[in-house]
Amino acid sequence: MCFPTEEGGVGVRSLEDMVKAFSCKLWWRLRQRRSIWADYMFSKYIGDQHPLQAVAARPKGTWKRLIGIREMAEASISWSLGPSMVDFWLDTWCELGPLSSLVAADSVRQHFLVAEFLGREEWNKERLRQWLPEHLMETVVDIPFDLEGQDQIVWSPSSSAGFLLSSAWERCRKRREEESVLHLFVNGPVAREVWGHFGSRFGVGRRPIEGMESLWKKWAASRPRLPVSHIRCILPDMGRAGRLMKAQFYGDMEDTWALLARSANRQRRPIVVVWTKPPAHQSKLNTDASVVNGRAAGGGVLRDSDGRLIFAFYKEFGETGVLEAEAMALQEGLRECVARGVQGVLGEVDSVVLVSLVNSSALGGGRIAICCVELVAY
Repeated sequence: MCFPTEEGGVGVRSLEDMVKAFSCKLWWRLRQRRSIWADYMFSKYIGDQHPLQAVAARPKGTWKRLIGIREMAEASISWSLGPSMVDFWLDTWCELGPLSSLVAADSVRQHFLVAEFLGREEWNKERLRQWLPEHLMETVVDIPFDLEGQDQIVWSPSSSAGFLLSSAWERCRKRREEESVLHLFVNGPVAREVWGHFGSRFGVGRRPIEGMESLWKKWAASRPRLPVSHIRCILPDMGRAGRLMKAQFYGDMEDTWALLARSANRQRRPIVVVWTKPPAHQSKLNTDASVVNGRAAGGGVLRDSDGRLIFAFYKEFGETGVLEAEAMALQEGLRECVARGVQGVLGEVDSVVLVSLVNSSALGGGRIAICCVELVAY
């Protein structure tokens, strides 16, 4: 019962799942470290260790609750780098995940902060090569950082980078096993009841069915000799006589209960969509993106102040999220403008979240951060 309606439940959230979601929120508050409570928990249970490595001989109360969900909650947390005072190995500041899971440890790893691998304006490649393989190093050096800003903690499932209880619940809730066609229409408890009800009238037994094909053969081959009055003989005659058509099953539409169920005619109202011209001597770049079957693609058009088309483009981005695809489409359009020497360009997108991210300092994590930094530069 405690499943979403699309999984066959009634949309009620179980208490166990909600406790886990609120525990994730507590872990988020702990990792933010912006409260007296967080400072107290660090002082009592964590000390100089990373929160994932802190242990207690007999954990009690809130700390025991946090230990139970910390790995699951930490998997949803990433960092957008400022001064980079985050753990080099255990924190997720690279879009590929924590480096501890990507680099094999031949011995006990030394503790580093990401800041120890930074120069004033770029990464220290020589130091990175001492600890990372070449392919990882090439990925890391493309990650932006801002020494004058602040390290931003990011809740990865949220497009706004802030913690959302609904996304935490979605991550930790129990899921119903995926339904199969055979179970739904043949071997499930409801399906067996329906097939058994009609099977007794058509002379079809209730033996287990392995598939829809075997079910059809079983019905087609059952009881070849039947009395003329049997329902299996009557139905084809009724069909040929036109008595099984939809029009024959309208029922009494003047009945009081039928009137209550009658749906009102849907009113359709036209919506006017207008493209607003940019100011004189400027151009407007409109971009959009979508994700279909996990594959993202985007494109856009650039028009002048008279609405004339200057160029259009399309590009596929592979496996990524909708917000990242929106940012990459705008990024690709602006790159094309620079390559063509077009100046005075106004960008227009339909993603409010992307606009707010570009205009704020909370740039998110991973690929979206790289895109937003470049968009701000334009």
